[in-house]
Amino acid sequence: MFKKLLSLLLFAMVISLGVNAQGVIYGTVTDAGTGETIPGATVLIEEINRGIATGADGTYRLTGVPAGDYKVTFSFVGYTPLTLDVTVGSSEVQLNAILETAAIGLDELVVTAYGNQKR
Repeated sequence: MFKKLLSLLLFAMVISLGVNAQGVIYGTVTDAGTGETIPGATVLIEEINRGIATGADGTYRLTGVPAGDYKVTFSFVGYTPLTLDVTVGSSEVQLNAILETAAIGLDELVVTAYGNQKR
């Protein structure tokens, strides 16, 4: 009787761990052209409304992410946003992003200056 109760309790604990599993997503955001890291880039998981900015070294670490499938969007001013799919379990998942610079086109600009001359 004791062994059955112990087995049932152990089984229930394993099931509850799987249901409440949380993982970690970490990585680096870099520039596609230069290979340099991008400090201050935004990393966002829209499904759970969680986000973080990369540190001074271009790295990030999102902890306490519930297990599941997510779309992670990386963005920064002057770069084209990038969305990647990730599956999170109870362990750590590395997800690196390489951002392309956005082509910003401007119309022609004419500068005219007028001056006065004194003698």
